[in-house]
Amino acid sequence: MPRSAEQGRQFILFIGDALVIILSLFIALVVRYDFSVAQEDFLFNLGQFGIIFALWMMIFYVGGLYGIRKAKNDRPFFQLFFSLLGTNALIAILAFYFVPFFAITPKIVLFVTLFVSALVLIIWRAIFNRIVPLQPLRVAVVGKGTDVEELVADMKSHPQRGYRCLIWKRQPTRDLIHDLREKEIDMLVVDFRHEHSENFVSELIRPLARDFFAVVDFVDFYEERLKRIPLSAIDNRWFVLNIQAQSAQFFSFAKRSIDIALSLFLAAVGLVLAPFVALAIILDSGFPIFFRQPRVGRLQKPFVINKFRSMKRGKITLVGRFVRSTHLDEIPQLWNVLRGDMSFVGPRPEQVAIVEELNEAVPFYEERLWVRPGITGWAQLHEPTAQAEDAHKKLQYDLYYLKHRSLFLDLEIIVKTLRIIIL
Repeated sequence: MPRSAEQGRQFILFIGDALVIILSLFIALVVRYDFSVAQEDFLFNLGQFGIIFALWMMIFYVGGLYGIRKAKNDRPFFQLFFSLLGTNALIAILAFYFVPFFAITPKIVLFVTLFVSALVLIIWRAIFNRIVPLQPLRVAVVGKGTDVEELVADMKSHPQRGYRCLIWKRQPTRDLIHDLREKEIDMLVVDFRHEHSENFVSELIRPLARDFFAVVDFVDFYEERLKRIPLSAIDNRWFVLNIQAQSAQFFSFAKRSIDIALSLFLAAVGLVLAPFVALAIILDSGFPIFFRQPRVGRLQKPFVINKFRSMKRGKITLVGRFVRSTHLDEIPQLWNVLRGDMSFVGPRPEQVAIVEELNEAVPFYEERLWVRPGITGWAQLHEPTAQAEDAHKKLQYDLYYLKHRSLFLDLEIIVKTLRIIIL
């Protein structure tokens, strides 16, 4: 993307955010004063809030909210947005409660403004991304191997996702710098594990001082682009650097608390539906009502999974087809979640025999269950019909979840799962 176009897009986004925040103040005043806001009241409040709003915009800018590749309505954007919004809210509350200059009372206008600005900013960003589409970055790739081929093929098949591969070289060549300039490349993706990468990096130092293209590590770009870990990057060193239990202590505590609370809530609903499901199963195909099977849980600990039975003598029943399509067969799994065998979000719990086979065939397969298995998960969303032969790709997605596990990612998985169920 030309720098002038990129800067123009950033300027529109910045001015739009500022206007939206001022509009949020006006909406808050309308709510506070029953749709009757005098001009002098609005100007007085704007004068009081003006300093705070200027600080907000500065924090948004310094925090990176106007980076063009971050201005997308995805999980990383929302994580960044809400963390900066929380900082802004704290600054506003401290200022209005402890700084005598800010004389607005009651403070309800402040809290309504905070709520409305968050809501309207999200709506504005969604509209902005539709009416001011992001032009694909022109990308060059240097590297070889199956993972590189996957990445290049994906960029060529889906340029609408923001990247267009114009150059792919399996190893650095003498004319590469010339080609980068001729094609006006925005981003150079390099596999720095390549045997020739050290010499190539030294050749890049001088061009980087005068050419406007970014240099990105292949492994990081593959992960950001495809939302999974490249197989060639997975080794003992990767686990040591990326998967540490101590760094996720708060997340594990919060996740388990949410699992317990949500399973108790849904169990109350499930208890109402369960007798009808059980009766339908009995009338359709007799007993037993439940399907129980050993599965492998966290740290290879076996447990028994519970579901409403949907098959009889190897064939799916009439009621079974219905309970599967509506996911009512999974109501008994709430007991597994409550017991701590499972979570709502995590890697798929596989059968014991399958896990034993895959532990032998797929390197690091058993490490995917360093967390509790889940009713839904990152791999289940991206590979919903995957079989045992797709274990390598499922492992890539499971390890991505392990590395990036957070409440935001869990929420994204749950929302996408609900959308699939409803639609």
